[in-house]
Amino acid sequence: MRFTNSAKIKGEMAVRQMSQGAQRGYNETDPLAVYQTDEGFWIEDCDGVAGPMTMQEADERLEYIGSIVQNSWCMDVDYDTAVETMDDELREQLHRELAPCNRQVFFDAYAEAHMEKFGEEWIMDTWNPVV
Repeated sequence: MRFTNSAKIKGEMAVRQMSQGAQRGYNETDPLAVYQTDEGFWIEDCDGVAGPMTMQEADERLEYIGSIVQNSWCMDVDYDTAVETMDDELREQLHRELAPCNRQVFFDAYAEAHMEKFGEEWIMDTWNPVV
């Protein structure tokens, strides 16, 4: 499905009306676009284009997208859970070096830094990221 530039602009303006979690999902996820048409909202992400949906459905999907990152095995990982397993010192060092950046960029950088510092894969960057 193709969207006009005006539809995309309307979608970006419309996302501002959504919850803070949905806005975070929009801002923290690459690539992501939100479109608004007469049929409803459409969300484009790495899995393709989903829609049409109501504003509430789009809000919920954006919140979900904003809380998930993918590890090097393409496994979905809850970002907040991943942060809880990070080494405090290493996390703060990377935060000073990288901020501001999106969650996926930070997750990837942490996984690499963890390997360098500890000589092993970080539990959240394995094929079975379970804590």
